[in-house]
Amino acid sequence: MRNGKLFPNPFHNGSIQQLCYAVNNLEEAAKQWAAVFGAGPFFERMHRPVDELIYKGEAASLDHSHALGQWGPIQIELWLQHCDSPAGMKEMNTIKEGFGKFHHISYTANHFDQEVERMENLGFSVIWECTAKSGMRVAMFDTRTITGAMTEVYEKNVLITDLYKRIAKAAEGWDGTRPYRKEEEIPE
Repeated sequence: MRNGKLFPNPFHNGSIQQLCYAVNNLEEAAKQWAAVFGAGPFFERMHRPVDELIYKGEAASLDHSHALGQWGPIQIELWLQHCDSPAGMKEMNTIKEGFGKFHHISYTANHFDQEVERMENLGFSVIWECTAKSGMRVAMFDTRTITGAMTEVYEKNVLITDLYKRIAKAAEGWDGTRPYRKEEEIPE
């Protein structure tokens, strides 16, 4: 508490849900995360569409793939950019700088528009924003001065919640075999 008022918690759902790392090779990174930290299994999702992408106020495009895996209560996203668009990892200057660079934290906002406004009022600029095919909105904020990384905010959406639960379910009782898998293998 501060001055008798509750201190604002930016993570309205109570926690950071995901840490994202820019990598040069999804499968190699997944195997390293599994071997070193016991994270996984990771499921590749190739050439993910990013619809209605706006980068610093301009329409943009982005071609990327990622692999999602679980590390305890946190999801790990391994992210690979296939194009030269600055709208992806280029903003952090990580795409050609080696292996496994921390890029962003993610959380889901119950009230997306209010959260975007709150973050902007705190002085964090929106680097990019998009609307997924499901209609879910996403905004990426430049929070590097505090976290050393970006912060990605998702609009609460049943599809992303379900996907995250399915990734976590795959990790339950996982014995470490086959740390890198195809998207079709994500449990229902």
